[in-house]
Amino acid sequence: MKKTLLALALLLSTGLSRAQNAPFYFTSATQQPYTDLLAPQSVNNGQQWKSTSSLPLSLGFPFTFRGRTVTSVNVLGRGVEFTGAVGEYIFIYDRMASMLQDRGILAGGGSLSPISYSVSGPVGSRVGKIEWKNAGIAQSSPTPPNPSHFINCQLWLYEADGRLEIHFGPSLTTTTTFYNNLIMLKTYSDNATAVTPIGNPNAPNFIVESCLTPCHGGISGNPASGVVYTFTPTLITAATSAQLAAQVNVYPNPAHRQLSISLLVSTTFDLQARLLDAAGRTVHTFNISKQAAEPFTTMLPALPSGLYSLQLAGPKTILYTRRLMIEQ
Repeated sequence: MKKTLLALALLLSTGLSRAQNAPFYFTSATQQPYTDLLAPQSVNNGQQWKSTSSLPLSLGFPFTFRGRTVTSVNVLGRGVEFTGAVGEYIFIYDRMASMLQDRGILAGGGSLSPISYSVSGPVGSRVGKIEWKNAGIAQSSPTPPNPSHFINCQLWLYEADGRLEIHFGPSLTTTTTFYNNLIMLKTYSDNATAVTPIGNPNAPNFIVESCLTPCHGGISGNPASGVVYTFTPTLITAATSAQLAAQVNVYPNPAHRQLSISLLVSTTFDLQARLLDAAGRTVHTFNISKQAAEPFTTMLPALPSGLYSLQLAGPKTILYTRRLMIEQ
């Protein structure tokens, strides 16, 4: 970690200049009271909507998403598609067999699950709020949809800084409501990178993964009412990830009880290393001091043999992820 502060400074300054073009990182899970939108405009206009529906919505203000101005979105049964480009979404409930749909579909009759929208705040600091109210489950596996199950949630879009928040409201779900018991929340970039909260739904970690192959990260249940997930534009880009990957050497792989990490760049901050199992649970953490000798070597706890993920995180952002096999 003693080599070329200049290299990392250049790396991070490049990321800063591209921050608005970057994917998002998962900042935090916080708690605040959940309230329904007051006097919102209807998005579905009283019509039933399906898990495959795409409802156009004009935001009424410019929202900066990945370096460009977005003024409209398509509201989906699983989140929002940002118009003007292909493959740019935030997915709130993303399982092909377990997305949201109008509860009226199972109950018969008209719509029972209004999708609504409101805007608050002064020009320059407006917040657009999309609400899925009393939404049902479009589950087909492993059990048929349960008409008594429902979800309430809102997606907030901030004009001032481009951050996104997901507010979870009252819900009735069980561990079998969602296929594989997973809810997947993702933001995509043009290289199919997803930023995904994982583990405990009320206090999750997160991973950055490629969705060129199927994404499997996710939380283990539905968040409690009042939980808020925040996604903020980050410095992570395909370019910076590739550059950093070339500066990190992790060995041996497969590992047993000892692991060494060699960094060809210095940092002005300590790094936190996280070892995650195949289910996305953090099973071991350790810190790498900015003054650490090169290479840094640590002893691993006794872990079951299998495939793990090693993450190196800075103060706000996961900087590096790689697969690590552990054998006992």
